[in-house]
Amino acid sequence: MNPRRLPTGRAAAYGSFDADRPLVERDLTRRGLTISGNGHRNKGGGNSPEEIELFTFAEGEGDSVRDSSGAGSGVELRIKDARNVRWLEGPGGVEFTGPGTIVGRGTGALFDRLRRTNRLTIEAWIQPGDLSQGGPARIVSMSADPGQRDFTLGQDKSGLAFRLRTTKTGANGTPQLDTAKGVLKKETMHVVCTFDGKTKYVYVNGRRRREEQRLGGDFSGWQRYPLIVGNEATGDRPWRGKVFLVALYDRALDQDEVQRNYRAGAGAARVDVKPAPRLPARANGPKSGSPASKVTKLPARPRQPKARATRPKPVRNRPAGDEPVPFTGDEPEPFTGRTRTSARGAVGSTSWSARRGDEPVPFTGD
Repeated sequence: MNPRRLPTGRAAAYGSFDADRPLVERDLTRRGLTISGNGHRNKGGGNSPEEIELFTFAEGEGDSVRDSSGAGSGVELRIKDARNVRWLEGPGGVEFTGPGTIVGRGTGALFDRLRRTNRLTIEAWIQPGDLSQGGPARIVSMSADPGQRDFTLGQDKSGLAFRLRTTKTGANGTPQLDTAKGVLKKETMHVVCTFDGKTKYVYVNGRRRREEQRLGGDFSGWQRYPLIVGNEATGDRPWRGKVFLVALYDRALDQDEVQRNYRAGAGAARVDVKPAPRLPARANGPKSGSPASKVTKLPARPRQPKARATRPKPVRNRPAGDEPVPFTGDEPEPFTGRTRTSARGAVGSTSWSARRGDEPVPFTGD
């Protein structure tokens, strides 16, 4: 496995990293979404292009969401309108069921780092609640109100909207980059927006969209606005859906890095999926999951007719002193009427007999 080195220049001091190792390391025992210590930081403590803000929403309770990046920027998100923002059961995530807001404070270090590099990546694992919301509805934003912002990732019906303020745009970050409709589905999705200093791109589930926007400019006009998830700071651009991860980078991730993070974050797509119970394999049968272990439906046994209850037939004109013979239900065999003669040649003496089937039955003479 060949290591791939970071770009030359200031980043060259930070050594090499494994090309298969995600920029955001997911720990699948905690729903797979947590950074690996300070693996993306300069060992000397300085700022690295790999430093990010990372929110995995793994707390599961309370009203705060902590940064898991290890970059030490001090950003902490606070849940407002808790009746419309609920924690998801399981390893992590929140759901906006109505107009709710999660607001971050202490964004000074994040603001300084982004304005210094003039580069940006917004990464999010989301599941839209419906495909009719617009405005655009704010998913992740650093803004003051509907008309002033540094950046915004939003939803416009079944498409995405990416606003970014530079010296080439207005205070609202427009014109915005819009994707085609139909990009979003009501399912868990990986969304990434990048700006490399010249062009804005959008990635969905690891693939770069064909839409892009040549922009240019820098972030010198940015203001110290709060970081917000799920709404505008004024509460009038709500978004409905589930959020599993939000990460911010102070550089533009390339396509390979986006795909690597998408593959690494595949566990997020199974947050609400419970595996079906597996049937136990037979003791001497094939292993579970093999083609031979498929259940074969056996043909049904033919139904047997129910036995009919029979009653013994009454014995008529029975001589006194004889015990009745119980009726067995079998039909009597016909009497053949055959006789044989005695030694004297007389017919009807004490030696004649009847045949029942093939076995002779001696006549008793009674």
